[in-house]
Amino acid sequence: DERETIDAPFDPSEHSRKLIETQRNINIIRRSQQLIEECQSGNINAIKSLIERGVDINYARFDQKTALHISCCLGKLAITRYLI
Repeated sequence: DERETIDAPFDPSEHSRKLIETQRNINIIRRSQQLIEECQSGNINAIKSLIERGVDINYARFDQKTALHISCCLGKLAITRYLI
């Protein structure tokens, strides 16, 4: 009987783990978005720093454009070469 099903007790450690994982995912997305922004502005030093810290260079924004695509479209040759 479905009425007899009891929800599992609240587990604060599991709740904390989920919150930490969510925050980690948000930070990954923010750094990836920052990479695209730096490609637009042409800041190769910031791009190098982000990549050295492990940012995902294959991250695609809402329109499926990556940092490489942005740098190519804007004619940022040094950045394009670095990303390749």
